[in-house]
Amino acid sequence: MLKVRGLTRTFPVHTGGIVRRRTGTVYAVDGVDLDIRRGETPALVGESGSGSGKSTTLFELLELAAPEGGTVELFGQRLGTFTNERARELRRRIQIALQDPMASLGPGCPSATSSPSHRGPRVPTRRPSRAGCPNSLPRSGSNRGQADRFPHGFSGGQRQRVGIARALSVGPELLVLEEPVSALDVSVQAEVLELLRRLKRERGLA
Repeated sequence: MLKVRGLTRTFPVHTGGIVRRRTGTVYAVDGVDLDIRRGETPALVGESGSGSGKSTTLFELLELAAPEGGTVELFGQRLGTFTNERARELRRRIQIALQDPMASLGPGCPSATSSPSHRGPRVPTRRPSRAGCPNSLPRSGSNRGQADRFPHGFSGGQRQRVGIARALSVGPELLVLEEPVSALDVSVQAEVLELLRRLKRERGLA
């Protein structure tokens, strides 16, 4: 499903005030190799906080563009070689559940209107669709009666479930998880992890 070879991402280092000058380069991602097959659950492990490159690596893969260095093949096709139409199809097949579910759920929109996207904060559409998310809520440990509730009305664990339901509503084959349980209580962590294991068995998710 995903093949990564020599992935590299750098950021410039600048000094100065009004007149800025580049003085160096930070290698946030340096030569990452990765293979993910259907039904597998690999993990990227690194130090907590900024600087270890875990999230940078994930977002580089999800940009669906040619990487700065190295190669990425998603579902057998090399990133940077396909059309915008093909990119839209791939965004349905790969979804993300963020560490902070509020970054994916519009605070002024009911949970059912939180349309999936391939990454980053969600911008509410003018005509939000309620078709996908309510049917996915039961699978994520929530229920359809919660579809009209606003994100601030949920607990942290419930918001995380809604965020997962949002990602699952389009039937992805690859689900990217950015530390989805790090901010939850231990008991809630266990519930969310068991939920993910069940969905992997039922859907063959990677």
